[in-house]
Amino acid sequence: MKTVSEFAKEKPNKVKEATVLTWISKGYIGGVEKNKDGEWLIPDDARKPYTANRIRRISKQDVILKSILTGINKGYAVFPELYGRTEQDFQSFIDELIEGGYIKQVILSCDVPYYKMTIKGIELMKKGDREILAVLKETIITAGKMADAVKEAAATTGRALELAGATGA
Repeated sequence: MKTVSEFAKEKPNKVKEATVLTWISKGYIGGVEKNKDGEWLIPDDARKPYTANRIRRISKQDVILKSILTGINKGYAVFPELYGRTEQDFQSFIDELIEGGYIKQVILSCDVPYYKMTIKGIELMKKGDREILAVLKETIITAGKMADAVKEAAATTGRALELAGATGA
């Protein structure tokens, strides 16, 4: 574990200690703890967050996915709080990127999930913004179609079970 001061001075992006304390209060750094003296301790392998001043408040799914990929590609941590999203909502974005083969989850020593780019994700990020967004829109459409198919299959199965129960089969 390292102190706020040590974490603030780390490269590549040195920041003020006050900034680190703000990140901690907003939940942007995972795995932090207070020691017996009340000082914050940060896991050794914690990453600096891809903070709100690096992202815009965005609502379009493809743009959110691209922003998450950009942060991960630059080696930053991404969290739901950064995007003003619930844990469940944010996790759906992460799941789409994992299922699309663009990122993979890595659990570091602090038991906080971080994400790493795959080769496919790295290759995608080499493309222009429009092409990246087009690919991500297709990822969203494909994921949506798969979710709809699963819901339809569940509904069909449910109706079949209801019919079987009604006929005593």
